[in-house]
Amino acid sequence: MTITDAAINVLKSEKKPLTAQEITDLILKRNLYQFNTKDELAMVRSAIHRRCKGYDRKDSISPALFEKLDNKTYQLVK
Repeated sequence: MTITDAAINVLKSEKKPLTAQEITDLILKRNLYQFNTKDELAMVRSAIHRRCKGYDRKDSISPALFEKLDNKTYQLVK
């Protein structure tokens, strides 16, 4: 499972938008991904942003799977 897969799993199961911190905490709590870093939040945020609708990054990947809402939460693209 990738970080992106783990984030998708969390958002599908919670059925509501979540912050990157909440997604990270649930990935760790559910042991969905083994991180090899001290900054798990940065890794999750980066993985989400690479697949996030409306983000124009050099390392963006299509198709967009996430979208960021005004309240700094993320949801799956509908």
